[in-house]
Amino acid sequence: MLDTLCVALKGTPRVVVQVLKEKGALSAAQLVAETGHPEKSVKLALGELEKARLIRREGETYAVACRETMAPMSRVPFNTDLGRKVHATACAECWKKWQAQQLVLMNHFGLNPLDPQAQKFLFGAMESFFFGDGTPPMMIDTTLQGKISHLE
Repeated sequence: MLDTLCVALKGTPRVVVQVLKEKGALSAAQLVAETGHPEKSVKLALGELEKARLIRREGETYAVACRETMAPMSRVPFNTDLGRKVHATACAECWKKWQAQQLVLMNHFGLNPLDPQAQKFLFGAMESFFFGDGTPPMMIDTTLQGKISHLE
């Protein structure tokens, strides 16, 4: 069973949700063309996503339902294009999940959120978390350790 949080999806379901977030309502055929995934995989993903109430179907088109089935974010998290994009596409539960991941990253790397280099790193991690390809987004990657310093 799929996790009810859209950011927890993997594989074809994740790609389908991301395309719907970016492009708006699309038909199954349009989703096959946009994702490049096989028709059978896309249709299976659509069925799973609809059952989990993460997408809604209106006639022949599908659209993201995260914000309609879950509580929306109360406000735009920050006044940037990324902040507005996250607010427009994520629910409050998805945002809480990101905040927990952000805290892990800040603690692991000893990041100061006021440091511009740390902010750039965290914004990149947020972009990956909400709009990435479904791979674990910016999990603790020790190859980056030592390359980000809040003392500069």
